[in-house]
Amino acid sequence: MVERQQDRLVKAIRTDRGGEFLSKDFSTWLKKQGIRHSLTMPYSPAMNGIAEHVEKRWMRVHQKKYLEALAANFGKSEGEVALGEEHGNRG
Repeated sequence: MVERQQDRLVKAIRTDRGGEFLSKDFSTWLKKQGIRHSLTMPYSPAMNGIAEHVEKRWMRVHQKKYLEALAANFGKSEGEVALGEEHGNRG
């Protein structure tokens, strides 16, 4: 999803030790994709919070840039691009 939205390849991810991230299927998929996987230290929620904060900030900045580029390309407002609707005077 991130690769499609940001037109960048994911090289590495860091996750907590949740079961969904420790499964053999997930590990196999990561290896096939060439993505390095590292785990946070056990019982360190602060480490997860920092990572999540950085991720959210990165996504907000890049989503805004992406919307700005699309809006400029199609001659529409960012709102029209984001919502897929044309806005105008109703009456």
